[in-house]
Amino acid sequence: MLVHKLDDKATIKKVRTFFEKDFPKLLNMAHVSYLDVKSPIMSDVPKASTNENSMDNKMN
Repeated sequence: MLVHKLDDKATIKKVRTFFEKDFPKLLNMAHVSYLDVKSPIMSDVPKASTNENSMDNKMN
C-alpha cells in the first residue's frame, strides 16, 4: 500500500502544537501580526492581459 494510514490522535496533537507554539513564533520572526494573515481574495489575483491590438481597435 502506497499511502499509510494516518494516526488521527497524533496528527491532531501535532497540528494543535504547531498552531499554539510554532505558528506564533513564525509570525513573530516574520514581523507579521496574526490579524494580517488572511485568505487570498479574487481581487488580489493579477488579471490576464488581452492579446488584442489596442491600436488597431482605436483605428477601427
